[in-house]
Amino acid sequence: MLRASLERAMRDSLVVEFSYGGGFRLVDPYFFHHVAEPNELEIVPLGREFLFGWQVEGHAVSDPEPGWRLFEIKQIESLAVTRTHFSPRPDARNYLK
Repeated sequence: MLRASLERAMRDSLVVEFSYGGGFRLVDPYFFHHVAEPNELEIVPLGREFLFGWQVEGHAVSDPEPGWRLFEIKQIESLAVTRTHFSPRPDARNYLK
């Protein structure tokens, strides 16, 4: 259900809201990111799946400004797909390269 709702939001460019890490988040969802190989920074454990998105507003421990974030799928709670459309950012796919 969670994944299906995120897929619909991505397909239709709809903002999502959810609870994550102890706070509310408002996010433009872009794609799923699965870590299957070691990465240079080694900040993401292998085998976990993440939502890659632009956090518009909400709780943020490391950076309060809007920006790109990875959200571990299994930690997302109380997901709601809003009726608010967002304009896709052209740099989304290049950010994780």
